[in-house]
Amino acid sequence: MARAQSLLVDLTQSHQWMREAIEMVELALSESSPALDLTIRNRWQLSRIERKRRAIVDAVIEALPPDPAGAVDALAQQRRDTEAYLRDYVWKWSPEAMQADWAGYRAAFADKRARLAAMTDQEQQVLVPLLMEQGAQ
Repeated sequence: MARAQSLLVDLTQSHQWMREAIEMVELALSESSPALDLTIRNRWQLSRIERKRRAIVDAVIEALPPDPAGAVDALAQQRRDTEAYLRDYVWKWSPEAMQADWAGYRAAFADKRARLAAMTDQEQQVLVPLLMEQGAQ
């Protein structure tokens, strides 16, 4: 019971950190010309938080009993798809590419933000009720 509650707090906190880190990147991207140092620093911070969130979600999934409805499996597939997209995103948008196509990078980040928001929403919808159920037992 205490483990589920602890994981619930960690998951909720990681989602809040994600929202805050995304806001910081968006702040740098609000400039009409490249603010590369700030963008790179904020993007690195967001990547760190993404890794922490993935580790927390992995721990949550491991702590849950099998899900006969398959929602956790569907979430795992969505996570794999999102993570593949994020790897490609990082390779495509080097600092040089960002500087060369600032408007393109800003548009690409808007897509990344939408994917991360969808992922965290799905994690909230699937994992939070399961953790709350575990915590109540």
